[in-house]
Amino acid sequence: MYLVNTRLTAGVDPLSRTRLRELLLEAADTADGLQHVYVQTDPAGADVTLFLLATSLAAAERSALRLHTALLTSRAELRGWVLARSGADLVAALAGPALLGEAGPDGKALPGQEPDSAEC
Repeated sequence: MYLVNTRLTAGVDPLSRTRLRELLLEAADTADGLQHVYVQTDPAGADVTLFLLATSLAAAERSALRLHTALLTSRAELRGWVLARSGADLVAALAGPALLGEAGPDGKALPGQEPDSAEC
């Protein structure tokens, strides 16, 4: 499994992290190998981590790019949103709490999110 981090710059309409996760999950094809999505939003956009099953890092990065391109070109509610970054690099906004050991009230480093499916 590969983790590909992306940064989306906000467009015309703001989106909640829940809605953006839903849209990403809906846009994924079986061939993308998408297993889980983590989204952290802020006023300027969103940091996204895609958990992808792929044969290589390059294949996972291609799936992430295809998924975001399909999403950004097909959904009116994402008008003006832009994919600013995509790759397997470290994203401080997502990794900082985990690396620094900053646990929240529930003892977890990252805020929880609803499961992607009933099986999770």
